[in-house]
Amino acid sequence: MARKKKENLLRQILVSPYTLLALSGYFGLCLLQVHQGQAEFLGSMGSLVGSALMGMLGTGAWFFPVVTGYVAFVQIKGRKMSSLDQYRLAGLIFIASAIFGSSGMGGAIGNSGWGILESVLGRPISLLLLLLVFAFCLSPREVKKWVSLTIGYLRSAFSGSSAPPPPSRDESKKDENKNNDLGSDEKPVGGSEHSGGDKVAGGERGSEDISRPPEPVKEPDQKDRPQPVPAPVPEYGDERPNIDFLRPSDEENRDEEELKESSARLVAALKQFGVKADVDETVVGPMVATHFVAPKRGTKISEVERHLPDISRFLGHPDDAVRLNADIVGREGKIGVEVPVKNRRTIGLRELITNTSRESAEMQLPLRIGIDTLGSPVCVDLSQMPHLLVAGSTGSGKSIALNSLLVSLLYHASPEGLRLVLIDPKMVEFSHFRGLPHLDGEVITETDQTIDRLNELTEMMDERYRLLNESNSRNIIEFNELEDNRNKLSHMVVVIDELADLLMQEGSIIEDPIVRLAQKARAAGIHLIMATQRPTADIITGLIKTNVPGRLAFRVSSNVDSRVILNQKGAEALQGKGDGLFLNPAAKGLTRFQAPMVSLEEIERVTDFWKSR
Repeated sequence: MARKKKENLLRQILVSPYTLLALSGYFGLCLLQVHQGQAEFLGSMGSLVGSALMGMLGTGAWFFPVVTGYVAFVQIKGRKMSSLDQYRLAGLIFIASAIFGSSGMGGAIGNSGWGILESVLGRPISLLLLLLVFAFCLSPREVKKWVSLTIGYLRSAFSGSSAPPPPSRDESKKDENKNNDLGSDEKPVGGSEHSGGDKVAGGERGSEDISRPPEPVKEPDQKDRPQPVPAPVPEYGDERPNIDFLRPSDEENRDEEELKESSARLVAALKQFGVKADVDETVVGPMVATHFVAPKRGTKISEVERHLPDISRFLGHPDDAVRLNADIVGREGKIGVEVPVKNRRTIGLRELITNTSRESAEMQLPLRIGIDTLGSPVCVDLSQMPHLLVAGSTGSGKSIALNSLLVSLLYHASPEGLRLVLIDPKMVEFSHFRGLPHLDGEVITETDQTIDRLNELTEMMDERYRLLNESNSRNIIEFNELEDNRNKLSHMVVVIDELADLLMQEGSIIEDPIVRLAQKARAAGIHLIMATQRPTADIITGLIKTNVPGRLAFRVSSNVDSRVILNQKGAEALQGKGDGLFLNPAAKGLTRFQAPMVSLEEIERVTDFWKSR
């Protein structure tokens, strides 16, 4: 046992970032000793190490302690470097050695690399290429930005020299109106006949006035007055996917005998356990029947809640199947006891879209969550929440709910108004959305790509805030409504599946941009939908919970997980397959709902519609 402890201690010391920092300092001192060539304050071993580094890398060996020291410093701060960053920093050392190899000071590796490259590409191109790659390894984001700017300038320069840019739609419309006014042979209302614009209202017009359109004649008839030039029609127009792409919901199967029997058994259970109450009303939902119980005077709600496991077993259900709901609006003074029904009804997204068409028309990003226990549709605006956290174990309906939320957005917004960023570490959940014109890039499946994309989104957020500040707008809705604004901003929805997997791999490298977006991105029109199978405290941290107030919880493994996601128990008692609880920051209490079912065939029909356009 003691031997294992010693081995573990030795392993911890070897992989410690402080050990790496000490080694980087030692390597630097070895190089300094060889460079001075005087007192061997590190002994013969120091001279041997320094000579070996100088012999292999030449002057580029000085980058070795610098890079290793930087890596150690990053790890001491608690950040985990991705494999791509590690390769990039290692490349700095060898590329620097090759650059010094151009003057014969690159050591064995640098001189050999430079010799091969010079023989293939020549000296100027080789040196330029090495400097460009060195700059990319040093700061890839800045190099990408400058390369894209350079390509844009070159494109504009070549297009400007080869042919004049095509006129905009507004200018074409103006020119067409001008030509019609100048070249028409018809006699305008209240004006004299003219041809080619040479005579206007009995007078001659010089050549310098030809470019100016004639003065409109004021008449009471609105049709003859000059109309303002209409704004360009969006590329995708107002057409949306056909509602027939989605299948209808199952018909309601209301068994009156079952309801009467369930109500009578509930009254008998309450009486058996000493709770004085009567069942006044029963409402059937997709997955439960809600019996509204009116407690008699002197009966406490806590008494009913204390006996819920016994009542559930008495009714022939598991201990946690019967749930108490005391926050139903409009039925104050009554307690809703939710009892599962035998035949659950499958909800289709078609029913939700149809029943919320008037309500969702005023929303920017409508999310059709599902149907609650009273049969009412639950539809919320993501732009007002402004972020959403989804949790649920395997088989709870979490993945289908994410797909239904995406399809709900696709039925409302065109690619001009909505851009999607889909992050799918499992590589299969969002595969059927590939090629969708709403996508801002490809579906992201790699951790390194996720880090880069989240950092790009934070930069986009800062840039949008600069635009809002310059235009004195508080959010992108006000910015898009400004007059003469041709650069309208679209809403960005970032959907992240398996958040726990990303945070376990990269930790704060992933969490920092997520928290920053959750804190500030609302006014900039960037919204997050994040899903996880592990709603534990180390995954859903305090900062994430504080800045993501909207929560969807499907069945979880324990009441501890339920308290993490909802701040109260209840999610562990759900039935699965789309049965969920919704914590709406704009409403009071929890809303139990049944999420809609969306099949892959329905998703393909909707995505094919947008792809074909």
